[in-house]
Amino acid sequence: MQSHDIKALVDERLGPRAGEVARMGVTNPENTDLLNVTVVSTSPEIAQDAANTYADVYVLRRKERAASELDRRAGELRLEADRLGDQMRELDDQIGSRSGSEAEVLRGRKAALQNQQSTASNLAFQLGAQAALMTGAVEVADRAQLPRAPIAPKPSRDATIAGLVALALGAAGALLLDRLDDRILS
Repeated sequence: MQSHDIKALVDERLGPRAGEVARMGVTNPENTDLLNVTVVSTSPEIAQDAANTYADVYVLRRKERAASELDRRAGELRLEADRLGDQMRELDDQIGSRSGSEAEVLRGRKAALQNQQSTASNLAFQLGAQAALMTGAVEVADRAQLPRAPIAPKPSRDATIAGLVALALGAAGALLLDRLDDRILS
């Protein structure tokens, strides 16, 4: 989901608002097929829109790739059917120049090739139809919700951390001064 082509398409869809996206992340909850998309922005609306856009573009790309793969396989099967047709035409030429049991053997081989060609053509048609109707097994489970509160800064948490750091530095400074004090006390 963090590929350059997906990011470029998301940036294109978001337009100038894409510059306000500070960070995008993807996580996969354990034992699921889900992906959680997280976007950090100064604007909650842009974060929501960007998360939804990333999800939509990812689903679109996955469906396009799946349809493309089906089209590729259908093309391979069409080529195989054409190759089998060429072999049948060669057998027709050979059957015309032979007689008796040799011609019967060649007719049997031609019938087998016709069966293979028919199977390949049918599969190619089915794959082509599937590619055309491709909805994919990928979909957006939940749309991003508008955040109720910013994820940062959190003044009370930041003040608590700053107080603890100041207390630790003060204690370390006092201990250091005590250790470095070489005066003799009477």
